[in-house]
Order: sequence, then C-alpha cells, then structure tokens
Amino acid sequence: MNQTITYQNYRINFRKEGSGELLVFLHGWPTNSRLWQAQVERLKTDFTTITPDWLGFGQSDKPTDHHYTFTKKKEILDALLSNQMSDNDKVTLVAHDIGGPPAILWASENEARIKRLILLNTVIYPFKTKLDRLSHVLFNIPVIKNIMVSQFSLGNIMKMNTRSGDKAIGKKIQAILADCQNIKPEIKLKTILEPLDEGGKNELLSLSEKFSKLNIKKYLIIAKGDPLCYEHIKKLSMENPSVPAFYIENCGHYIPIDQPYALNGILRKILKE
Repeated sequence: MNQTITYQNYRINFRKEGSGELLVFLHGWPTNSRLWQAQVERLKTDFTTITPDWLGFGQSDKPTDHHYTFTKKKEILDALLSNQMSDNDKVTLVAHDIGGPPAILWASENEARIKRLILLNTVIYPFKTKLDRLSHVLFNIPVIKNIMVSQFSLGNIMKMNTRSGDKAIGKKIQAILADCQNIKPEIKLKTILEPLDEGGKNELLSLSEKFSKLNIKKYLIIAKGDPLCYEHIKKLSMENPSVPAFYIENCGHYIPIDQPYALNGILRKILKE
C-alpha cells in the first residue's frame, strides 16, 4: 500500500505491507522501492515491511533545488521512522548501494531505536573504483551525461551489473526503471553525483568508524561479482571481523533482483537470530 510523509514540504512516497516487527529497506541508485519486491513478498507474512523512495527517485518528489547528500537522506529516514515508529519500537534497516551511508548515519545517532543493521554492497569509503572513476568522468561530459542517464543507458548499466543470467532480469529492471521515465536528466545526475562528491569530503571520511562503533547487531551481505561496491564492502568486512558476512557467488551489484532467492534465505537466517 502506497503512503506518503512530508519532509521539508516535499512528498516522500513509501510502500507499507505486512504486520509484525518493522523492516525498512533502503534502495540505491538508479533504483527505487521496487528493487525490494521479491524480499517484501517473502517477508511480509511475518514482518511489517516499509520500502521508501528517496527524494528524487520513484514516486517521491524530485526537486531541482534540493541537495541530495547522505546527510539529507539520513534526515528523510528520520522523518519516515519518526512517523512510523512508536517510542518502544525497534527497526531493522536493510540498505543497498547509496542507501547504506544514511542507514549508518541514522543508526549512529539512534542506537536505542535500531535492532539490526544489514548492509548489502554499499558505498563506505571516499576512494573510487575504476568503474566509479570512469562513470564520474562520463557523468560530467556535456551531451554524454544526458545519454548516460537515459532509460536505455540505465537499463544497460543495471543489466551489465548483474551476473546470475536470470532470463527475467530484463523485465525486473524495466519494472524498476518505469518510475524513472519522467525524471529530468539533471535530477538523475544530481542524485548520484551530489552524495558521492559531497560524501568524499564529509560523511564518507568517518563512515567506517561510525559503523565499527555501533553497539548493535550488524551484518554484511556481499556479492563478489560487483565491480561498483565490492571493494568497499570487502574492506569494511576485513576491518570488522566479528561482524557476520554472507557472501553470494555469481552475483553482481543489484543483489535483490540478481539473486533474490539467495538473498531471501540469508535475510531469513539473520532475522531468526
């Protein structure tokens, strides 16, 4: 069921299904709440699942004057959870890609309100992989940058960053990107360049330290075939050897649609602990 909250006069869309303990799934770029459909379908029988669209994505508002930073995303997450949680509730956060930093930032300020933090391949450090550097250059070249965020290009970017060979991947990607059709190219670019550029100067400098200091249940789910965030999540795992890490073979960056059955099994195992 689609619902909305207001953040700084902007409308934030989220889907809420099921009942029971609260699970909140946070998407990355260039996806939206539809990324988590397979997980919601599997878990909504036992949990209350909430899947928001970040500002600039999906069916949420897409303002041109907003600064799409990780700190702003943390504020949006706080507005959502303040709206949906009672004083005694605890939440499990499941975050992917650029959804990871705001999850860590919020958890570091709200330890008493969080039950578990589960990170899938996500950005943690200010360093860039080879693919990051290439993408950043292309996203800043006139004309080319608009081509890079066209529906056709985004579909190919997502397809190239999956590994399972699932014949349904193309349809899953199309369903996710359907909500991107009317988003202006400048917004698509802002939603990826601003958090990473600003994060490299600010939030990403201390994110791994904040994660390590969290005195909560933490888990890492790692796709080895991810050229975008594998180096980030692997390094985080090495720095935190006591944090359980679950590796998924033959899986690229977009884990929830690339290996949904494997991911659902891991989530079930974690949520039983």
